[in-house]
Amino acid sequence: MTRDAHHPVVTRTTRRVTTGCLLLLTLPAALLAYFWYSAWHSGQVNKKRERDAVAQVVQQAHDDADRTGKSLNGRHADETEAVDVIWQVTRAPVIQHGLSATQFTTYITRTTTYNELGVLPAGGPVEVSRCFALTYRHTPSGWTPEDRIVDKALCEPAKRIADAVSGIRISLEGAVGGGLTNQEMQRAFDSRVWHVRHDLRATHEDAGTTAITVNLTAEDTNSGRGTTQQCYRFDVPTPHDSTRPPEEHVTARPVPELQCAQAEPPRT
Repeated sequence: MTRDAHHPVVTRTTRRVTTGCLLLLTLPAALLAYFWYSAWHSGQVNKKRERDAVAQVVQQAHDDADRTGKSLNGRHADETEAVDVIWQVTRAPVIQHGLSATQFTTYITRTTTYNELGVLPAGGPVEVSRCFALTYRHTPSGWTPEDRIVDKALCEPAKRIADAVSGIRISLEGAVGGGLTNQEMQRAFDSRVWHVRHDLRATHEDAGTTAITVNLTAEDTNSGRGTTQQCYRFDVPTPHDSTRPPEEHVTARPVPELQCAQAEPPRT
Protein backbone atom coordinates (compact mmCIF):
# COMPACT_ATOMS: atom_id res chain seq x y z
CA MET A 1 0.00 0.00 0.00
CA THR A 2 2.83 2.33 0.87
CA ARG A 3 4.56 1.58 -2.40
CA ASP A 4 1.29 2.27 -4.30
CA ALA A 5 0.94 5.66 -2.61
CA HIS A 6 4.33 6.63 -4.02
CA HIS A 7 3.65 5.16 -7.39
CA PRO A 8 4.28 7.77 -10.14
CA VAL A 9 0.79 7.42 -11.60
CA VAL A 10 -0.88 7.87 -8.22
CA THR A 11 1.30 10.86 -7.45
CA ARG A 12 0.45 12.56 -10.73
CA THR A 13 -3.24 11.90 -10.23
CA THR A 14 -3.11 13.33 -6.71
CA ARG A 15 -1.37 16.44 -7.95
CA ARG A 16 -3.93 16.95 -10.69
CA VAL A 17 -6.80 16.59 -8.26
CA THR A 18 -5.14 19.05 -5.90
CA THR A 19 -4.57 21.54 -8.72
CA GLY A 20 -8.17 21.20 -9.88
CA CYS A 21 -9.44 21.82 -6.37
CA LEU A 22 -7.30 24.90 -6.05
CA LEU A 23 -8.65 26.20 -9.35
CA LEU A 24 -12.20 25.56 -8.25
CA LEU A 25 -11.52 27.47 -5.04
CA THR A 26 -9.70 30.43 -6.59
CA LEU A 27 -11.87 30.90 -9.70
CA PRO A 28 -14.95 32.20 -7.85
CA ALA A 29 -12.77 34.54 -5.82
CA ALA A 30 -11.11 35.84 -8.99
CA LEU A 31 -14.46 36.35 -10.70
CA LEU A 32 -15.82 38.13 -7.64
CA ALA A 33 -12.79 40.40 -7.55
CA TYR A 34 -13.16 41.10 -11.28
CA PHE A 35 -16.85 42.02 -11.00
CA TRP A 36 -16.20 44.13 -7.90
CA TYR A 37 -13.45 46.08 -9.67
CA SER A 38 -15.54 46.40 -12.86
CA ALA A 39 -18.50 47.74 -10.86
CA TRP A 40 -16.27 50.19 -8.99
CA HIS A 41 -14.56 51.34 -12.19
CA SER A 42 -17.88 51.72 -14.05
CA GLY A 43 -19.31 53.71 -11.16
CA GLN A 44 -16.37 56.11 -11.19
CA VAL A 45 -16.54 56.55 -14.95
CA ASN A 46 -20.31 57.10 -14.91
CA LYS A 47 -20.07 59.66 -12.10
CA LYS A 48 -17.58 61.65 -14.14
CA ARG A 49 -19.71 61.37 -17.30
CA GLU A 50 -22.78 62.53 -15.37
CA ARG A 51 -20.85 65.50 -13.92
CA ASP A 52 -19.67 66.39 -17.41
CA ALA A 53 -23.24 66.12 -18.75
CA VAL A 54 -24.58 68.39 -16.00
CA ALA A 55 -21.80 70.87 -16.70
CA GLN A 56 -22.78 70.77 -20.38
CA VAL A 57 -26.45 71.67 -19.76
CA VAL A 58 -25.38 74.36 -17.27
CA GLN A 59 -23.17 75.84 -19.97
CA GLN A 60 -26.04 75.67 -22.47
CA ALA A 61 -28.30 77.66 -20.15
CA HIS A 62 -25.54 80.14 -19.38
CA ASP A 63 -24.89 80.64 -23.10
CA ASP A 64 -28.63 81.16 -23.72
CA ALA A 65 -28.79 83.80 -20.97
CA ASP A 66 -25.63 85.50 -22.22
CA ARG A 67 -26.75 85.59 -25.87
CA THR A 68 -30.15 86.93 -24.86
CA GLY A 69 -28.60 89.67 -22.74
CA LYS A 70 -26.37 90.71 -25.63
CA SER A 71 -29.35 90.75 -28.02
CA LEU A 72 -31.42 92.84 -25.61
CA ASN A 73 -28.61 95.36 -25.19
CA GLY A 74 -27.68 95.31 -28.88
CA ARG A 75 -31.22 96.20 -29.91
CA HIS A 76 -31.74 98.58 -26.97
CA ALA A 77 -34.92 96.61 -26.45
CA ASP A 78 -37.72 98.18 -24.45
CA GLU A 79 -40.17 96.22 -22.35
CA THR A 80 -42.41 95.48 -25.33
CA GLU A 81 -39.58 94.11 -27.50
CA ALA A 82 -38.01 92.13 -24.65
CA VAL A 83 -40.48 89.23 -24.86
CA ASP A 84 -39.84 88.76 -28.57
CA VAL A 85 -36.04 88.94 -28.16
CA ILE A 86 -36.01 86.44 -25.29
CA TRP A 87 -38.23 84.05 -27.23
CA GLN A 88 -36.12 84.29 -30.42
CA VAL A 89 -32.97 83.24 -28.56
CA THR A 90 -34.27 80.73 -25.99
CA ARG A 91 -37.57 79.54 -27.53
CA ALA A 92 -38.93 79.67 -23.98
CA PRO A 93 -42.69 78.95 -24.02
CA VAL A 94 -43.42 81.19 -21.01
CA ILE A 95 -41.85 84.62 -20.36
CA GLN A 96 -43.07 86.27 -17.16
CA HIS A 97 -42.60 89.81 -15.91
CA GLY A 98 -43.70 91.95 -13.00
CA LEU A 99 -45.90 95.02 -13.01
CA SER A 100 -43.01 97.30 -13.91
CA ALA A 101 -41.86 95.04 -16.78
CA THR A 102 -38.22 95.74 -15.90
CA GLN A 103 -37.51 92.13 -14.97
CA PHE A 104 -38.34 89.07 -17.08
CA THR A 105 -38.06 85.45 -15.94
CA THR A 106 -38.45 82.28 -17.92
CA TYR A 107 -38.09 78.62 -16.97
CA ILE A 108 -36.46 76.34 -19.53
CA THR A 109 -35.30 72.73 -19.59
CA ARG A 110 -31.96 71.88 -21.10
CA THR A 111 -31.11 68.24 -21.87
CA THR A 112 -28.17 66.16 -23.01
CA THR A 113 -27.18 62.47 -22.96
CA TYR A 114 -24.13 60.44 -22.03
CA ASN A 115 -23.25 56.78 -22.58
CA GLU A 116 -23.39 54.83 -19.33
CA LEU A 117 -20.65 52.25 -18.89
CA GLY A 118 -22.03 48.89 -17.75
CA VAL A 119 -20.35 46.01 -15.90
CA LEU A 120 -21.69 43.60 -18.52
CA PRO A 121 -22.86 44.58 -22.01
CA ALA A 122 -25.60 46.57 -20.24
CA GLY A 123 -25.46 50.36 -20.11
CA GLY A 124 -26.32 52.71 -22.94
CA PRO A 125 -27.51 56.31 -23.32
CA VAL A 126 -28.69 58.16 -20.20
CA GLU A 127 -30.58 61.46 -20.40
CA VAL A 128 -29.64 64.33 -18.11
CA SER A 129 -32.10 67.22 -17.74
CA ARG A 130 -32.11 70.30 -15.56
CA CYS A 131 -34.61 73.11 -15.10
CA PHE A 132 -33.19 76.62 -15.24
CA ALA A 133 -34.54 80.03 -14.33
CA LEU A 134 -33.26 82.72 -16.69
CA THR A 135 -33.75 86.25 -15.39
CA TYR A 136 -33.17 89.52 -17.23
CA ARG A 137 -33.15 92.79 -15.31
CA HIS A 138 -33.38 96.18 -17.00
CA THR A 139 -31.23 98.77 -15.23
CA PRO A 140 -30.01 102.24 -16.30
CA SER A 141 -26.82 100.58 -17.58
CA GLY A 142 -28.69 98.00 -19.69
CA TRP A 143 -29.97 94.45 -19.44
CA THR A 144 -28.30 92.06 -16.99
CA PRO A 145 -28.84 88.28 -17.45
CA GLU A 146 -28.72 85.65 -14.71
CA ASP A 147 -29.16 81.88 -14.82
CA ARG A 148 -29.53 79.28 -12.08
CA ILE A 149 -30.68 75.68 -11.60
CA VAL A 150 -34.10 75.38 -9.93
CA ASP A 151 -36.49 72.60 -9.00
CA LYS A 152 -37.77 70.73 -12.05
CA ALA A 153 -41.37 71.33 -10.92
CA LEU A 154 -40.97 74.99 -11.92
CA CYS A 155 -40.55 73.93 -15.57
CA GLU A 156 -43.65 71.73 -15.69
CA PRO A 157 -46.26 74.48 -16.38
CA ALA A 158 -44.14 75.88 -19.21
CA LYS A 159 -43.82 72.38 -20.68
CA ARG A 160 -47.60 71.90 -20.59
CA ILE A 161 -48.11 75.24 -22.32
CA ALA A 162 -45.50 74.31 -24.94
CA ASP A 163 -47.29 71.00 -25.58
CA ALA A 164 -50.62 72.83 -25.87
CA VAL A 165 -49.17 75.34 -28.34
CA SER A 166 -47.83 72.49 -30.48
CA GLY A 167 -51.24 70.80 -30.46
CA ILE A 168 -53.07 74.02 -31.30
CA ARG A 169 -50.79 74.58 -34.28
CA ILE A 170 -51.56 71.09 -35.55
CA SER A 171 -55.29 71.75 -35.23
CA LEU A 172 -55.06 75.11 -36.99
CA GLU A 173 -53.05 73.53 -39.82
CA GLY A 174 -56.16 71.55 -40.67
CA ALA A 175 -58.38 74.63 -40.64
CA VAL A 176 -58.92 77.08 -43.45
CA GLY A 177 -56.72 80.15 -43.04
CA GLY A 178 -58.04 83.57 -43.84
CA GLY A 179 -61.66 82.52 -43.55
CA LEU A 180 -61.76 81.04 -40.07
CA THR A 181 -64.94 81.55 -38.11
CA ASN A 182 -64.84 82.03 -34.36
CA GLN A 183 -66.52 78.65 -33.92
CA GLU A 184 -63.87 76.93 -36.03
CA MET A 185 -61.10 78.59 -34.06
CA GLN A 186 -62.71 77.60 -30.76
CA ARG A 187 -62.91 73.98 -31.92
CA ALA A 188 -59.25 74.07 -32.92
CA PHE A 189 -58.27 75.23 -29.45
CA ASP A 190 -60.63 72.88 -27.61
CA SER A 191 -59.44 69.81 -29.50
CA ARG A 192 -55.79 69.99 -28.51
CA VAL A 193 -55.33 71.79 -25.18
CA TRP A 194 -54.52 69.28 -22.44
CA HIS A 195 -54.34 70.50 -18.81
CA VAL A 196 -54.24 74.08 -20.09
CA ARG A 197 -57.11 76.56 -20.04
CA HIS A 198 -57.46 79.05 -22.85
CA ASP A 199 -59.19 82.39 -23.23
CA LEU A 200 -59.60 83.50 -26.85
CA ARG A 201 -59.01 87.24 -26.73
CA ALA A 202 -59.01 88.67 -30.28
CA THR A 203 -58.68 87.97 -33.98
CA HIS A 204 -57.90 90.27 -36.86
CA GLU A 205 -56.80 90.12 -40.46
CA ASP A 206 -53.24 91.21 -41.19
CA ALA A 207 -51.96 91.08 -44.79
CA GLY A 208 -53.93 87.97 -45.63
CA THR A 209 -53.18 86.30 -42.30
CA THR A 210 -55.59 85.62 -39.47
CA ALA A 211 -53.90 86.69 -36.22
CA ILE A 212 -55.31 85.01 -33.11
CA THR A 213 -54.51 86.31 -29.62
CA VAL A 214 -55.18 83.90 -26.77
CA ASN A 215 -54.35 83.58 -23.08
CA LEU A 216 -53.07 80.13 -22.05
CA THR A 217 -53.09 79.15 -18.37
CA ALA A 218 -51.50 76.07 -16.79
CA GLU A 219 -51.99 74.91 -13.23
CA ASP A 220 -48.80 74.67 -11.16
CA THR A 221 -49.82 71.44 -9.47
CA ASN A 222 -46.30 70.48 -8.37
CA SER A 223 -44.62 73.76 -7.44
CA GLY A 224 -47.56 75.19 -5.47
CA ARG A 225 -47.28 78.57 -7.22
CA GLY A 226 -50.91 78.71 -8.36
CA THR A 227 -51.08 79.20 -12.11
CA THR A 228 -48.77 80.12 -14.95
CA GLN A 229 -50.20 82.31 -17.70
CA GLN A 230 -48.88 83.37 -21.08
CA CYS A 231 -50.37 85.44 -23.87
CA TYR A 232 -49.80 83.93 -27.33
CA ARG A 233 -50.30 85.04 -30.90
CA PHE A 234 -51.05 82.48 -33.61
CA ASP A 235 -50.76 83.55 -37.26
CA VAL A 236 -52.74 81.47 -39.76
CA PRO A 237 -51.96 82.41 -43.39
CA THR A 238 -54.45 82.19 -46.20
CA PRO A 239 -54.71 78.87 -48.07
CA HIS A 240 -52.11 78.09 -50.72
CA ASP A 241 -49.79 80.85 -49.50
CA SER A 242 -46.68 80.12 -51.58
CA THR A 243 -44.52 82.61 -49.68
CA ARG A 244 -44.11 80.21 -46.72
CA PRO A 245 -42.91 76.61 -46.63
CA PRO A 246 -45.51 74.05 -45.42
CA GLU A 247 -43.95 73.68 -41.96
CA GLU A 248 -44.46 77.41 -41.33
CA HIS A 249 -48.07 77.68 -42.39
CA VAL A 250 -49.10 78.36 -38.79
CA THR A 251 -46.75 80.20 -36.46
CA ALA A 252 -47.06 80.79 -32.72
CA ARG A 253 -45.09 82.98 -30.34
CA PRO A 254 -45.49 84.43 -26.85
CA VAL A 255 -46.31 88.14 -26.70
CA PRO A 256 -46.55 90.67 -23.85
CA GLU A 257 -49.47 90.15 -21.49
CA LEU A 258 -50.70 93.63 -22.38
CA GLN A 259 -51.79 92.37 -25.80
CA CYS A 260 -54.22 89.96 -24.15
CA ALA A 261 -55.31 92.38 -21.42
CA GLN A 262 -56.26 95.12 -23.88
CA ALA A 263 -57.85 92.87 -26.48
CA GLU A 264 -61.60 92.54 -26.77
CA PRO A 265 -62.80 88.93 -26.95
CA PRO A 266 -64.26 88.04 -30.35
CA ARG A 267 -68.01 87.69 -30.62
CA THR A 268 -69.23 84.14 -30.99
